[in-house]
This record gives sequence, structure tokens and C-alpha cells, in this order.
Amino acid sequence: MLTQHKARWALASLLLISGGLQAQLTINPTNEHPNPYDADTNYFDLPGDREWGSTSAVDIDPDGE
Repeated sequence: MLTQHKARWALASLLLISGGLQAQLTINPTNEHPNPYDADTNYFDLPGDREWGSTSAVDIDPDGE
């Protein structure tokens, strides 16, 4: 009975370890083609010394305007 209990724990441990190792695999992209798009950092220039800000949340007005 004790050996069967140990065998179950060993099997469970082996499955957990193998699942953890499989999660660490790196997956290459499906294609190796170069990116055809160019990043243009100065496409949207703001006037003067203004800088782009960020929006953390947007809320709709109750009347829809």
C-alpha cells in the first residue's frame, strides 16, 4: 500500500515538473519574413512644445454626447 502511494506521488510530481518544463519552451514566429512596415516617429507632430499624453480611461456621457 505504501509503495502504491509513493508511486502515485512520483507520477504526480513527474507530470507537474514536465508541464512546467514544457511551459518554458520558446516558440519561434510562424514566418521569418522581414516586417514590410516602417515606423515613422515624426508622422504626427504637435504644434509648439506640446507632447502626446496618455488616456487611462474613457467614460461615455449619460446623454451620449
